Amino acid sequence: MTTFDKMCACLAIPIGAVFLVLGAVGLFAGCSAHFTLPPGMGVLPFFLGWAMTVPLIRAWRRSPR
Repeated sequence: MTTFDKMCACLAIPIGAVFLVLGAVGLFAGCSAHFTLPPGMGVLPFFLGWAMTVPLIRAWRRSPR
């Protein structure tokens, strides 16, 4: 990863983590954050957070130092 990629990842990973938490809670209680999802569908932000966070961390670890 280039320096620019790592700077962008530093912004995206915390946002993805927020979506992970929102989705984990939303599965059981629903979620509301400028949008409202009923319980069950509230897990959708979890998948968005996973897609933002996990690939970035894996790419960061594989990049040459």
